[in-house]
Amino acid sequence: MSTIPASETQRTDSQSPSGVGESHQAMQTARRLTWLMFALCLIVTGTAAVYESAGFAPAALIGAAGVLSMLGWQAAETKRRPVPVSFIVPYSLVVMSLLVQNAEEFAFRSMDSSVFSSVPGFALYSIGAASLFMLGGAALAARHPLGAWSAWLVCIWAAVQSLAHYAYPLFSDSRYFYIPGQAAAWIPLLVGLYGLIRLIRGPRRSSTLIHEGGKSDVR
Repeated sequence: MSTIPASETQRTDSQSPSGVGESHQAMQTARRLTWLMFALCLIVTGTAAVYESAGFAPAALIGAAGVLSMLGWQAAETKRRPVPVSFIVPYSLVVMSLLVQNAEEFAFRSMDSSVFSSVPGFALYSIGAASLFMLGGAALAARHPLGAWSAWLVCIWAAVQSLAHYAYPLFSDSRYFYIPGQAAAWIPLLVGLYGLIRLIRGPRRSSTLIHEGGKSDVR
């Protein structure tokens, strides 16, 4: 006959490996959904703000890039392909290439009165966007979940908006014409595609170090 009190038996059962694993999995799922909803709110808010100030076409590009980045981010999370911290190097290159393109676009539009050509517009859509992207880079360096999403977002946005600069004149009634930003659009396009290839392939095996307890450290 067992002399172990029932309370001790229940405590042992509650601390079993299966119970701890299920609790950890539930916490991970809740955390993942929380940051997913946060990213979705940012996309909706940003798309609406751009639509009000710049119209449908820029808002559609931002919305499409946001949705695609979320899909890529969650697909990588499902396959357990984290974005390594070393990705901060191509991440920074993408952001800098976007600044180069925006500077060229601003220089050629300085004579008109559009939203993007004005000094406040340039500060909002170029410097402000770059600052947000660099915050995403800081989140990536800190291994925050939004850092992985920022990596997907900046690469997809670089590719989408660069292609849009070359595709937009095709839908005009007149002959093909030059859009400010086309001269430098190939730079973020190539760098962004390179970043996307690295994200799709996932981290190298040598970059994942296994620590005590079976936890991986992606560098």
